[in-house]
Amino acid sequence: MAKTLKHMMRALPPDGQRRVEERAAQLITLEYVRRSAALTQTGLARKMGVGQHAVSRLEARSDMLVSTLRRYVESAGGELDLRVRLPGRRKPVSLNALG
Repeated sequence: MAKTLKHMMRALPPDGQRRVEERAAQLITLEYVRRSAALTQTGLARKMGVGQHAVSRLEARSDMLVSTLRRYVESAGGELDLRVRLPGRRKPVSLNALG
């Protein structure tokens, strides 16, 4: 019988589970955001007021304007929160005036 991801995660010690979850958070893509919102590229494109091909191109990009990223995320029902970690500060600061 094949092991499920849930089964393998439970077998890890708590520290291992935390490391896997932290790494997974770094790998979240725009496609993941869209699918989590139960949207197709066509559905998200309609909400953004663009064609499906534009959403496809955005999901393939590694660099874009913050305003474009914010529009994509908000069209998927999310909220973009940009944080900066500065040397000498324990807590990150949020950037509110971009995009």
